[in-house]
Amino acid sequence: MKTVHILHYLIFFSITYLAGSSELLPKKEWTFMVYMAARNDLHPFSHTNIRQMADIGSNEFLNIIVNLDERGNENPYRLYIEKDNPLIVCKNSCLTNSGDPENLIDFCKWAIEAFPAQHYALILWDHGTGPIDPFIGRTLSFDTLLTPEIFEIQYKSFLGLLPQTTPPLQKGICFDDEHRQYITNEGLQRALSIICQESLNGGKLDIIGFDACLMSDIAIAHLVRDYANIMVSSQNVELGPGWNYRLTLKLFTETCPTPKEFATHMVQSYGNAYQYIIGDYTQSAIDLQAITLLENNVHHVSTLLTQALHGQHDRTVKDAIKMSRSRRLCTAFDEPSYIDLHHLYLNLSRNLPLFQQTTSSETSRIQTALYEGLTDGMKLIESIVIANTAGSKLPNAKGISIYFPEVRVHSSYYKIPFALENKWLTFVRTYLNG
Repeated sequence: MKTVHILHYLIFFSITYLAGSSELLPKKEWTFMVYMAARNDLHPFSHTNIRQMADIGSNEFLNIIVNLDERGNENPYRLYIEKDNPLIVCKNSCLTNSGDPENLIDFCKWAIEAFPAQHYALILWDHGTGPIDPFIGRTLSFDTLLTPEIFEIQYKSFLGLLPQTTPPLQKGICFDDEHRQYITNEGLQRALSIICQESLNGGKLDIIGFDACLMSDIAIAHLVRDYANIMVSSQNVELGPGWNYRLTLKLFTETCPTPKEFATHMVQSYGNAYQYIIGDYTQSAIDLQAITLLENNVHHVSTLLTQALHGQHDRTVKDAIKMSRSRRLCTAFDEPSYIDLHHLYLNLSRNLPLFQQTTSSETSRIQTALYEGLTDGMKLIESIVIANTAGSKLPNAKGISIYFPEVRVHSSYYKIPFALENKWLTFVRTYLNG
């Protein structure tokens, strides 16, 4: 695949004609907004994804809007994607630096005003790191090297044969390597809050999607729960091409879906795109309106586990937890401190007979309370995850991850709102320090 400059195949279109006044445009059922942060090593895939969108195109039900910020162009473009015809509707006047949350706010405000709809989906396209700073640079799996050109770029970079201009990686999404900036988790939360208050009259996005790695984590769900009803994301790393937008949007050629139907289709489309390519893909749709129930359950289970550790007899509890969380027995992902929450709960419930306290009555109390909490938690995950797909190498990936390090808690995790408000961090620290 060769990188073709966007101007070689996009047609200029007057913003004053198409998007100058929202009153001239009919209100459609859906506006699908893609914030494409491609001013980094993923930029070649942005063109592929735009062509996929154009294979479907906007129609009577759907507006497809893209904010493209890519290498080689001083300013981003905003695109209205018609069938076989991506149109530039905003150029030069757009703000640059996709790593600045102000630009995400500006794009969404513009798109919501210019292309009014009953439902809104916002897709954040780029690298993602989940709720912590990784210990090394961005993960580049050799599975992502699907073309000779991308292989050459990424393999040389992997070996250190290309100049490294990327700053040390921080937790966040939408990395702009040229401006050495990214949208932090805190910045994302602030941006979404402003978008919802000022452009959606205090309402929520119907869907927030992360076409990025490692974002299907309970801490990320906590971060965005007040600003969207459904989150679509991956527990594991994504391949370089990311979502196949031709498949993602194909549903609109047949019907006009509800938010739940669309989110379910997104997940199924991801599975269809990769099921014959790799075995460790993941994608899930999470009901954010119910995620607080799961957070409360994790809080409760964490409190019980902490109590069990404090009152354990002869390290029995710590050893049982260690076994339950081990990489050999519990589903972990490319960042090994991210593990599947459902699988952890399942392992803990099976190992509860190993939990021994200093008295038999306390042993019985802890085991009974934990069994009920873990069982309730697994049922909650199964109901909250609207749709889930995973490759053959990850049969127990159920859609929601949680951070559980094996050695120490990364300093960046202490800043995550979920960690500040939930007893999970207290449990992890007690376990690691015991």
